[in-house]
Amino acid sequence: MSTCHDPRSAAVSLLAAGPGGWRQRVNFVAVGVASCTAAADLRRESTVAPLSPALLAATGIGLIGSGAFVPSPADAEHGESAGTATVETLHNPCALPSV
Repeated sequence: MSTCHDPRSAAVSLLAAGPGGWRQRVNFVAVGVASCTAAADLRRESTVAPLSPALLAATGIGLIGSGAFVPSPADAEHGESAGTATVETLHNPCALPSV
């Protein structure tokens, strides 16, 4: 596996795989928490459409899940993010709200 990430051939989620993947997992969780916090603030605003905070919260929860459930390093070597174990296969459904 090369040390550079090529966004044309591999998903950004694959940066979370392997020994240095903790950085990307922290990014997923931090942005997810920030999104959930922003959704709570938006909910308090009376001028915002009710669906907007819910969509932002779903994105945040999905990002937190993407940080918790990561693809395996073997998937990263093959350029795929379809893991075989249960924990690894939860990553893609968690990422759906942020797509």
